[in-house]
Amino acid sequence: MSILTSERHSKHRAESTGEILVRRQVELAKAAFPHTINEAADAPFVDVEDTLSRLTSEAEEMIQERGKPSRRVRRSLSQYAHRLLEITDVEPDLLDPHSISLIAHAADATGERNLLQTTLEQAHRADLTSDTNVNLQAIEAALELDLPFTDVMRTLNKSVIPYSTEEKTNHIPLSSEYDHLFVHDAHHIRTVPLLDQDGHELSTERPLFRQ
Repeated sequence: MSILTSERHSKHRAESTGEILVRRQVELAKAAFPHTINEAADAPFVDVEDTLSRLTSEAEEMIQERGKPSRRVRRSLSQYAHRLLEITDVEPDLLDPHSISLIAHAADATGERNLLQTTLEQAHRADLTSDTNVNLQAIEAALELDLPFTDVMRTLNKSVIPYSTEEKTNHIPLSSEYDHLFVHDAHHIRTVPLLDQDGHELSTERPLFRQ
């Protein structure tokens, strides 16, 4: 083996060893800092919605038990919420009440208020208004009042007046001259004078009705 060939062989071995070391360092970094990996990257819409629904339920349970979601859940919620906004930005028709609610709850759990603002901007571009969408109304109020979306939505739901399905009737109340009809007195008999053909009052009276 010539000296030149030996030098090339040694250099190739050194580069290969260096690449292995770099690869190991990257793997160790990924294990130590999992937040650098985006779980939701390139995930389809259906998977994103399903995962967000599961993570939202998981976060709510953690909030009730320990006051806040774990770092892992918050990280995943953030990634999937941003991924959903990426999808709805390209396909505005997918921005419906369900997806809006998922993103808004993710914003509450992660503390990322920009998720609410981005959702509202997309909704306006898609000609969605708070007049017909209570979720957007809650997002607007949450941003304006600096309150969690969940708290605002709870307040809005309480203020809704339930719709009555009872049929309306054209009932016209009786005038006051008929009030005596509703006085319960079984012993009282009302009488009216009897008139003859010429309109003269007769002396004989008869009961008109018993109350």
